[in-house]
Amino acid sequence: SSVVDMVALSNSVFASNFLQGRVRGIFPPASLSSLILADNGFTGPLPVELFSSSNLTSFVATKNCFSGSISSDVCYATNLQVLSLSGLTAGSACIHKLSIGTYTSTHVSGSVPRCLFSMPALQQLLISGNGIDSVIPDLPVESRLVNLSLSFNRLHGSIPTSLQSHTKLEHLDLSFNHIVGSILQMDNFSMQTGSESDCFEQETHHTDLALERNVLSGAIPSQFTHATSELNILNGNMFSCSSVDTLPQNDPKAHKYACGSDLLNFSVYSACIVLGGIVILSYWYVAKKHKDHTTSIILTWTDIIAAVTRFL
Repeated sequence: SSVVDMVALSNSVFASNFLQGRVRGIFPPASLSSLILADNGFTGPLPVELFSSSNLTSFVATKNCFSGSISSDVCYATNLQVLSLSGLTAGSACIHKLSIGTYTSTHVSGSVPRCLFSMPALQQLLISGNGIDSVIPDLPVESRLVNLSLSFNRLHGSIPTSLQSHTKLEHLDLSFNHIVGSILQMDNFSMQTGSESDCFEQETHHTDLALERNVLSGAIPSQFTHATSELNILNGNMFSCSSVDTLPQNDPKAHKYACGSDLLNFSVYSACIVLGGIVILSYWYVAKKHKDHTTSIILTWTDIIAAVTRFL
């Protein structure tokens, strides 16, 4: 009998095979509670009919060759706890190879459905590596999300205050996007992993945070300085700081980072030095071309500007 005839099928794992083709109509949606299709070559749109079941609690479809967008129909699975859709078009059967590595030129169309952030039971939402062009939706206060990964997309805009204030998060990865603005509202995140003795007293909670390669700026929350949780927020951003001692010491770039204002000052100084050198060379060039060297000291600004333009 076929898979669809197995009406009592509950947990299905088809990961890391060479399966291809469309998924629609293969699995019985009524009985499924968990379906793992990771690392195959499935094509076509996501099988949205599977999400009509209230029994589905886990769906993993990372690294395949799906097409289209992430439909809001996914949100009908009201008891879904784990949704992993990272690399929907990054399966080995549909990537292009370069000398520097592998990549996929196909982006997932559409935006991040807002309803995903409002799913009542969802705890893990992983949508990295899809090139989605979108803003980050607001997160309801009652959200149960503890793991959110949206890295390697084309997200823009700022990080919503509702997300920055969501202290239940244990892992937040927004790296490699185009996100702007401040992270000061993350000042309530717990950044301490706790000591070994604490583990015997109570369960400790902390947030691992990855924000590298965005366009974030402004001050960094003070409790990040001596954080013991995993932090990767400095690389590629332009945070301000009074000194490197106030930077997150647990960040890999803490001792090589140039504070936002220092970086800007360095750029301005460098530009002034280069421009000054060009003006001097231009003045010498124009003076050399004058036949009467006694009058070269009173060259007109028109001559100098023309020479600078010639050099540029």
